[in-house]
Amino acid sequence: QLKVQKFDLVYESVVMQHIPPQEIIHRLQCISYMSPYFVSWTRSYNDYLRDFQNQKHGINMACLIESLDSFEMISCTLDKETAKSKMDETHYKVLYKSKNFIL
Repeated sequence: QLKVQKFDLVYESVVMQHIPPQEIIHRLQCISYMSPYFVSWTRSYNDYLRDFQNQKHGINMACLIESLDSFEMISCTLDKETAKSKMDETHYKVLYKSKNFIL
C-alpha cells in the first residue's frame, strides 16, 4: 500500500498560473488527498492555452479548480462568481477545503 504524505495546509503562491492545466489537475488531485486545506494565491487566468498573438487569455483558474470537484471554496478575496468570471491580471487568494482528505 502506498503511503501518502499528510500536511495541515498546502499553500501555493503565483505558481499554478504558469503550469499546464493537465499538470495542475494532476497536482491538485494529489493535494486533495494530502491536506485538508489548500490556499492558492493566483492570477485569474492560466498562461497555458493563452493566445498571446491575439491577446486572448487562457482558462480561468477558479473555474478549473472548481471543475475538479475535489475542493470547496471556503473564502476568497473576491466573491466566488467574480473570481470565476475574471480574465485579467487580477491576483487573488482563495482558501479551499478538500473533499477527498481522510485523516
